[in-house]
Formats: sequence, structure tokens, C-alpha cells
Amino acid sequence: SDVRLIVNRWRQHLDVLITMPPQAGGQDGHCGNYNGNATDDAVDMLKERMDVRVVRSESLFPTDFYSLRGCFGDDPGNRDGRDLPVFQGKGLSLRECAFACRDFEYFGLQAKRECYCGRSYGKYGQLLNKDCKCQAADIGAGRNCVYEFGGATEPTKQGLADCDPVTRAAAERRCQETIGPEGGQTRDACVLDACFGGFGFA
Repeated sequence: SDVRLIVNRWRQHLDVLITMPPQAGGQDGHCGNYNGNATDDAVDMLKERMDVRVVRSESLFPTDFYSLRGCFGDDPGNRDGRDLPVFQGKGLSLRECAFACRDFEYFGLQAKRECYCGRSYGKYGQLLNKDCKCQAADIGAGRNCVYEFGGATEPTKQGLADCDPVTRAAAERRCQETIGPEGGQTRDACVLDACFGGFGFA
């Protein structure tokens, strides 16, 4: 259908530029309805016409949202097996572990970012949250930071209006130097990335 995608893969996010001609039968979405009238493409009007969130069944990303359930014990030497039995590797980030465990209800990290998945958890009891260093490189042995898929709401979308004014001004200068004054939407995307991802993205 002559649809072109340019995808920039950054360390913590993606930028996607979509180029397309008008589609037969019409179209609508985040980029508007392509009727030549930009005034009816404001976010409030889009929300009146449709739900602007991507439904789970159409998402290109394999993981649902997840939430921390807590710190739970584990016993690798126990004959009953580990609390989360399916091992997926060492040294994984939280997102990498979530991706690896996307076909399970629960996943956990322990020790030096060892990733485990399972369909239940808690057979060795719950520990205090302070007993798991969930953000550290070494979480601790014999314990899991357990997460559940679908247990969190969709994160709030941030826009340029949410950016600190001083940071935004600096980002606009950097992006204008990088992209030029005629950058338009590309420059706005650059400013957004610099505001919330750091100046390494500008």
C-alpha cells in the first residue's frame, strides 16, 4: 500500500516515521485523518472519534505492562524446585526478562540479574521488600523480585508541555543545531527525546 516506515532504535525507546498516501476508504489515527484539514486533527478531536490507544491484540510489542508483586524467597537446592522454574539467562535487564517470559503470567529476577519465569509463585514465602535490591546489579541470592503481567496501568504519555522549561530550551537549541530550522515534526521529536531521554538522543 506504499506505506514506508523509518524506525530509529534507541537504547530505551523507538522513534518511528510513517509516510503514506491517502488510503482507500479513508483513515484515522494519531497522525490525523488525511482529509487536508489539519484543524480536525487535534488530540481532543481524535479522542472523540476513536480510542487512540493500540488494543493489545494489535500491538507490535510482545509484552504487556507488568507490576512488582514483591520480594519472595527461593531455594535452588530444594527438591520441589525453584519458585519460578523456567530459567531464561543471566545479566538480563527488567525489560529483557519481561520479553523472555512473555508467555508466562509471572517473572522474576534474582542474584546477578538471573531471569526466571513461572505460572505461580510464593511457595517459599514472601520476604520484606527491603530484602530484595530489585534495582541493583546483585539482587541477592535465594530471593526473587517477582513481577506480574497485566498488573499495571498504561503509563501516562508525556508531551512537550510536560518538559521542564529550562531543559526544553536547551533541547530546542541542540536539536536546531543538529536538524536545522526546517526540521518541523522531526525537530519536535528530537526535543521530546532530549527532554525525557537525555541529550544523548538529540
